[in-house]
Amino acid sequence: MTRKEKVYAFINNDLYVPLMEKELFTVLDVPKEDENEFKSVLEELQKDGLIVKSKKGRFLKSQDMGLIIGKYSGNDRGFGFVSVEGKDEDYFITNENTGGAMNGDKVVIKVIPAKTEGRRTEAQVIRVVEHTNTQLICTFVKDFRKSYAIPDTKKIWQYIMINPADTMGAEKGQKVVVEITKYPKESKDAQGRIVEILGWANSPKTTMLSVMRTFSLPDDFEPAVMAETEIIPTTISEADLKGRRDMRGELIITIDGEDARDLDDAVSVKPKSNGNWLLSVHIADVSNYVKAGSNIDREAIKRGTSVYLAGGVIPMLPPRLSNGICSLNEAQDRLTLSIDMEVTPKGEIISHELYKGVIKTAHRMTYTNVTKILEYNKRLQKEYSDIVPMLRDMRKLAKILRNKRMDEGSIDFNFPEPKLIYDDEGKVIDIQKYEYTISNIIIEEFMLAANRTIAERYFWLNLPFVYRVHEQPSDEKMVELMRLLRIFGQTIKGRIDEIHPKALQQVLENIRGEQYERVIGTVMLRSMMKARYSTENLGHFGLAAKYYCHFTSPIRRLADLAIHRIIKANLDGTIDDSTIEKFTEFAALAAENASDREVVAEEAERMSVKLKVAEYMHQFIGKEFEGIISSIVASAFYVELENTVEGRVGLADIEDDYYEFIPGSYSLRGEKTGRTFNIGDKIRVLLDAVNRTTGDIDFIPVSEAENEIFREND
Repeated sequence: MTRKEKVYAFINNDLYVPLMEKELFTVLDVPKEDENEFKSVLEELQKDGLIVKSKKGRFLKSQDMGLIIGKYSGNDRGFGFVSVEGKDEDYFITNENTGGAMNGDKVVIKVIPAKTEGRRTEAQVIRVVEHTNTQLICTFVKDFRKSYAIPDTKKIWQYIMINPADTMGAEKGQKVVVEITKYPKESKDAQGRIVEILGWANSPKTTMLSVMRTFSLPDDFEPAVMAETEIIPTTISEADLKGRRDMRGELIITIDGEDARDLDDAVSVKPKSNGNWLLSVHIADVSNYVKAGSNIDREAIKRGTSVYLAGGVIPMLPPRLSNGICSLNEAQDRLTLSIDMEVTPKGEIISHELYKGVIKTAHRMTYTNVTKILEYNKRLQKEYSDIVPMLRDMRKLAKILRNKRMDEGSIDFNFPEPKLIYDDEGKVIDIQKYEYTISNIIIEEFMLAANRTIAERYFWLNLPFVYRVHEQPSDEKMVELMRLLRIFGQTIKGRIDEIHPKALQQVLENIRGEQYERVIGTVMLRSMMKARYSTENLGHFGLAAKYYCHFTSPIRRLADLAIHRIIKANLDGTIDDSTIEKFTEFAALAAENASDREVVAEEAERMSVKLKVAEYMHQFIGKEFEGIISSIVASAFYVELENTVEGRVGLADIEDDYYEFIPGSYSLRGEKTGRTFNIGDKIRVLLDAVNRTTGDIDFIPVSEAENEIFREND
């Protein structure tokens, strides 16, 4: 325990009586030479908001003074909320009581006694303990009197004043990165300086740079990483083949998207004489090139995952590796970690073999072409005649595996994702639904089979490992979901606290093809726990799998690379009593980093898509669209269009009536007209506004009469 922790534990003790500084020196027997250090500890505890100093100079716990530590969340209207760990309800902070806090800041608050019973608990920010924003993405504004920057995020309403000497020559309307030099205090504005000019607002390049800076995503690899990468051979030598099974004579293919460059996995299928199938999954042996403790390894741990932004990728590994020697490129010798699985006609994996291999893929196939071949495209069948029989076998086996997985209760959401179509300059020219076909199913089922088999193997070997876990949803979320389902005449079978994934899967089957299918599916997905990585095997609820891991994408995911290193050490016999602790620590580090970086990557990817969608939709302002009400909250409802674009309808923007939110019914009702808006309803809307800085899209509903005509003609 550190000295700081010891001092806080002493003051936090229930038997503690408030003491002055000199009295604390005496009671805690602080040596004379340590008094200055002890004073620093007291100052740190005060700064952290854990203790306070009374007017009489006595030190008390913050709670004794009615002070609470929490996290401040702001918005564009100036007020905010403070969430406190362990408390369900947030504290409301009015504009005049924010104390200069900015979104995300750690703050000390004091509760304000309620004047009216039943109102939300209010509080005042007494002090900002820790500022979380050091740099912000902003739009630069300059007029004849002053220069300032407007943060892109709506959660920060404060402008940041910029001294003319600190503008770097930025021009009005440009996107800039601003470093905060002075934080706001009550009536005083924040101050800052521009450290980077990203470019003109609304240009595709600037949009992506803004996302990268917002989430602190790296531009390039460090020189030390690149130097290390340059000495890695681009071809395989005879020495590399030692201890590996030579599979270069086998018919093996990759199936990926057209734009993919980092090909992690290759597959092959053979029917066996006993009526079973031999499914082989070959995964790039990235750990052969990314050595533990190397600069490349440290960078991979720091990045945690490749980030697939709309229009570009930020790879976990340098392109020389991710697109080169590690990628299972067509007709190139490549090192792999491979698993052969014997699968019965019922989809049961009765045996498997895991080994280090070397392969040479026959073809680099795309999802599009595989689907066309299986749909009897004669030209492609002729061009790829050597693999047509195997592709047909793959289709049969994938369906078998999928059926078994569904029988076990695996939940298949299968929402259509937006597919952005770009021109040569990176501008979005169309948005379509991403087509999910038989070729996607083939790869998905084969990868799931490999991941489940590997996870089960290493669970029973009782070795350090990184599992992909997905815990059972909370009772509260399930109650909320059941409330929605009742509106559509659906229910979940079983007890709330013992929900089986099969019960949720059954609901999805019941509503398949209904206009509200995606609405219910989306709410159901949001009811789930967030999947994460863990060294403890907790099972995967969504897949109804007792054992699961991520093994199949080591080029782009740290968790996969981590378990490859463990698997190879196990195959080589180098995990023993002397190394088990090292691997245990490594697995824990990988699980934590991979989980944390995955969250950042997902948020960045969502924002990049949102901004690109807004960029595209801006041209349609004033036009009408048909959509479905996807969700309803107290102040607005959301409408999703056929092409997956979603926008907001603010209740304040509906002028024909005052609409009241009816809790529990997921609907709104007009006070005078009785007009209702229900979740799942089809609706015609007009695109009213698009904010290309935040990605927000605003709709307004067309008149009730026009919507009636729309419903009658549907």
